[in-house]
Amino acid sequence: MGISRGNPAGNPREVPTRRMKGLMRGLLGAFVAGAALLTPVATAEPHDCASVGRARVQIRRLSQENGVAVRQTAVTRNRAAAALLRTAAGDTSDPAVRDRALEAAAAAERYANVLAAATSVDGVLEPPGGEMSRAVNTMAALERVCPAPGG
Repeated sequence: MGISRGNPAGNPREVPTRRMKGLMRGLLGAFVAGAALLTPVATAEPHDCASVGRARVQIRRLSQENGVAVRQTAVTRNRAAAALLRTAAGDTSDPAVRDRALEAAAAAERYANVLAAATSVDGVLEPPGGEMSRAVNTMAALERVCPAPGG
């Protein structure tokens, strides 16, 4: 038979569950963004954030190229983001930027590992929310040190 993809007739609880998951992710994102805005942190010099800016652009391109990613693509994208963030950490002289970039890289790598391990006979299960929130929180901490231009 297989997994029902977007067919609520196959499983009447499927659509509300997806909506709830989307709502919870949206609320988590809003909470993290709000916390990031309310937490005063000194920002690094622009030249210290240049490597983080380049990594940010490349990470955005990964997301745009893959569109709505299947889990395997999300694993690859998170591992690539981790590699880009490690490179950014090595290209800066500011210790705060380097530490935040390395923390974000480690969280992206852990989240990729959780995504890769979360499989079953029926397909891929949802990852634990804790790893996702840690990955989001470490990126938010990096954003406070190296804010996105125009953000």
